Amino acid sequence: MNNYEKTTDEELVEIIRSKDQELYTLIVRRYQNKLLRYANYLVNDEQQSTNIVQEALIKGFINLNSFDKKK
Repeated sequence: MNNYEKTTDEELVEIIRSKDQELYTLIVRRYQNKLLRYANYLVNDEQQSTNIVQEALIKGFINLNSFDKKK
């Protein structure tokens, strides 16, 4: 894997869409902990927070082609 750590989210999505879906793990790494903290803040249940975030990340991957960097 090349050094994509400094790549913007928008650029990373384009790369993932065009050639390397495995790079989605970088997006997961960037946001998983923040999402877990926020979900746990909202529902105050660690297991439920984990499930919510996992579902959100899966939906994000499935819908990656509809990502609009202009929004």
